[in-house]
Amino acid sequence: MWKVAKTNEEYRSTFANLGNEINASEELKTQLQSFVCHLYGYKEYLEINSVRFEIFKSGKYDEELLPPNQDSFDQHIGRANFQCFIWRHATQATLNLPSFCSHGWKLDEEGNVIIDWMTIPAAPDSVLEFVNCKCRKGCDSRCSCVKASLKCSGLCACDDCRNTSEELDSIDGDSYCHDCSSDSSLSDSDEEY
Repeated sequence: MWKVAKTNEEYRSTFANLGNEINASEELKTQLQSFVCHLYGYKEYLEINSVRFEIFKSGKYDEELLPPNQDSFDQHIGRANFQCFIWRHATQATLNLPSFCSHGWKLDEEGNVIIDWMTIPAAPDSVLEFVNCKCRKGCDSRCSCVKASLKCSGLCACDDCRNTSEELDSIDGDSYCHDCSSDSSLSDSDEEY
């Protein structure tokens, strides 16, 4: 991490700006997000959720191998920026600070301060029940996604997919069954056609 920050002037400047204001600016958040994408080997990416998806799609599912999701990352930036703001103003006799609860922490039932890791669920229910395929001759009745009454997604490794959803495509703005002709797949239980 230090090596990447040390070799890039923009990243050094980004970290130097932490805590300048009580709330991290959108520009600072974007720069920090770019830094984390770079740390995970995706220099050209600017969105942490896109990097998380690409790494997951490549077959690395262990949470320790994935970057944080956007919500968790925003909470972390809030905590780091809040703490840096306090350190930057440590010589002032009195600081008039807003509640820490809006900066990545919260109070539990007993009134103890705890980390607010995320403000939204970790994953949609559909991901928790995820099925994927690696059909080689189109997705028909033998496809595991079709059998589970699900549409193929970007995590499927299918060719010539016929199991897409126009409704999902229009919401996502991208094809749900991407050109997934790679040999990598998330499931070894599907038949290869």
